[in-house]
Amino acid sequence: MDPVIIVGAGPVGLTLALALARQEVPCVVLDEGPGKDEPRPARTVVLREDTAALMERLTGAPLAYAGVHWAGWRSMRRKQVTSEVAFGDAEPAPLHIAQHVLTGALRTALAGERLVRIAVDSRLDTIEQETSGVTAHTRGSTGTWWRG
Repeated sequence: MDPVIIVGAGPVGLTLALALARQEVPCVVLDEGPGKDEPRPARTVVLREDTAALMERLTGAPLAYAGVHWAGWRSMRRKQVTSEVAFGDAEPAPLHIAQHVLTGALRTALAGERLVRIAVDSRLDTIEQETSGVTAHTRGSTGTWWRG
């Protein structure tokens, strides 16, 4: 079986690869970076309670302790509050977590998956659609053709 080709090793691409591997579907993740994420405090992920629980099940990591639950959100325009949401029992507060923490947990979980290959320094250059699948070409130090 040809692998599923996933372009991008951010939270969505890594989560998809992990979920596919758990369903016995081989995949290759094209990562244009060096294979790890640098800490960038300004880049965060906001996860609803059910999504945070899914991430914890997939990664096996207790992510709730790595983030912050806010008491509420407030939107303002020209110094006037336009909308306000208070979180509580009726609506649980979403989890705010640094993106590099989440992708690090996903990469750690993927390291043990035999059906997933992460191709670092592989930026998508060309993709060709065929009746039986696609062929993708990547550039970089590991530039090659991928069939999926």
